[in-house]
Amino acid sequence: MELEIIKFFVFELDEEKEKLIGNLMIRLPDLGIRILGVFVSRRKDNWFFGVPKGKGTHHETGEAVKYPFIFFEDREKQRAFIDAIREKGRAFIEARLADKETPLIFLKKLQKDLKKVDSQKAKESAAETKEMDSLPKKTVARSTSKFAKA
Repeated sequence: MELEIIKFFVFELDEEKEKLIGNLMIRLPDLGIRILGVFVSRRKDNWFFGVPKGKGTHHETGEAVKYPFIFFEDREKQRAFIDAIREKGRAFIEARLADKETPLIFLKKLQKDLKKVDSQKAKESAAETKEMDSLPKKTVARSTSKFAKA
């Protein structure tokens, strides 16, 4: 099965314990689709790859169930799909970890950095609003009018 690995996002990396957790973004060019959220876990030399799954409750038994979002009706194609993810995903991740020039993408760090930027923008906006409130009302009205003379 033709499969391309696009990106690897790291959730947790502990080189001492040889532990790695993250997600892959893959592409199936034959079908023209991208799949996000292929779960990856490595502990020492044990690798686990999991396709995105949903959680629900079985309508008859009431038990919790997990179901894959993507699966092939043909079991041979499903097996080839999983095998391709295991083979190409592991090779891609090992190459990314060995590449010291290109930094890894840590999702939690990326999200924290985005929150910092948003909070800084909010603080700056609040400071600007306070400055505008401290100006005399007539000055503010004149300076914001599109017909104001220079």
